[in-house]
Parts: sequence; C-alpha cells; structure tokens
Amino acid sequence: MESNVERDNPIKFARGSYFQQLSPMTIGPIWQTPLTDLTAGIVTAQEGPQMCAQMELMMLNCMEQYGYMRGMKMCGGYIQDLHECQMKDFERTRVQIMQEERRRQFRDGKLTKQFEECPPHL
Repeated sequence: MESNVERDNPIKFARGSYFQQLSPMTIGPIWQTPLTDLTAGIVTAQEGPQMCAQMELMMLNCMEQYGYMRGMKMCGGYIQDLHECQMKDFERTRVQIMQEERRRQFRDGKLTKQFEECPPHL
C-alpha cells in the first residue's frame, strides 16, 4: 500500500499540467486600460520576495518570443521552473520523504530518537 507521501509525490503522480496551472498568469487582459497597467504587478512574482522574479522574467521573455500557444510548448522548462520556485512541490515532497524515512528507522529500532532536538537559540 502506498503512503500519503508517495501519492503526493509530483514526480510520480502529476496533478494536472503545469501549463494549466500557470495559464491564467500568462494571459493578457481583455481590455488594455491604465487601470490594468497599474494592477498588472499584483499577480506577478516581481513584487515581494525576489527569489522567483528572475525566473518569471525569463519565462515571460520566452513566452513573448513565441506567443502564447507555441510558447506553452517551447517554454515548458521555464514554466516548470517558475512553478517549482513558487509552489515548492518537490522541496516539500523531499522533506516529507526524509521525515518518513526517519520515522521508519525509529520504528525499526535503528535510531534512539525519532527526531533530533533543536539546537539552542542564540
């Protein structure tokens, strides 16, 4: 029987397409007005933490080069990188797998403590 971590593993079991999840972000407004220009930065990664800003710019440059329909195929790597940067699916899955392995080793008696104690705060 598969564990919850295995079912949630985005490598083995994809939850829809990255393209479907990011497509609303890459579609332009129906009517271009000064208000849409002012509010365009709200749904981008350019504001707030700057970790994903560079990836988003690379993805948008690629999409601008190829257009929306062809860009979904040609820029798939950039789209997936941006999605991972924003959602951290693989990172969370990796941590869950490490925690599950730690619990298994504790259950089998290989470890004396299930988890190590936190180091003291300085």
